[in-house]
Amino acid sequence: PDAAAVAIIGPRSQFLAEEITKLKDYADQGGRFLIALDPGEKHNLNGLLEKLGVEFKNNYLVDSTSSLGDVVVMGSEYDTKSEIAKGFKDLKTVFPVTSEVVPVPEVSGKKLSSIVRTSPASYAITELKPQKVAAKARSFSLAVSVEGSVKDSGKQLRAVVFGDSDFLSNR
Repeated sequence: PDAAAVAIIGPRSQFLAEEITKLKDYADQGGRFLIALDPGEKHNLNGLLEKLGVEFKNNYLVDSTSSLGDVVVMGSEYDTKSEIAKGFKDLKTVFPVTSEVVPVPEVSGKKLSSIVRTSPASYAITELKPQKVAAKARSFSLAVSVEGSVKDSGKQLRAVVFGDSDFLSNR
């Protein structure tokens, strides 16, 4: 690969077809990614995410117990087996205006892990407007880690995908 890692943080517009092809080729060469996407943005990265084994739901998560605002959720459940999240066991992480991201179970040859989840008092909505919510509250995945061998090369692909980019600015 031409780069040690590629970071895609909060894209506000679509990528060119050639850029998507280059990103997929980079993944095929054992690339490393940090991807943080925001709900409501039309980023056209679903093909790349599918290749990684991650689905970006492009919804809005709401925590009914949050004192920080309706669409500010707390990451409160961490995968303690993950190298990324193992030190976060007793911490909370603020994710303002975030979407659910989930591992795609049909992807073979990759280890996929939801590394941080919301509280069980959360639910998903499709638009940022007052609405009645019929869905049952549950815990949602906020970030997924991906590790796996690239077919026929033995190289290791690694990625972390978040359903929010704002949390990276620590505002």
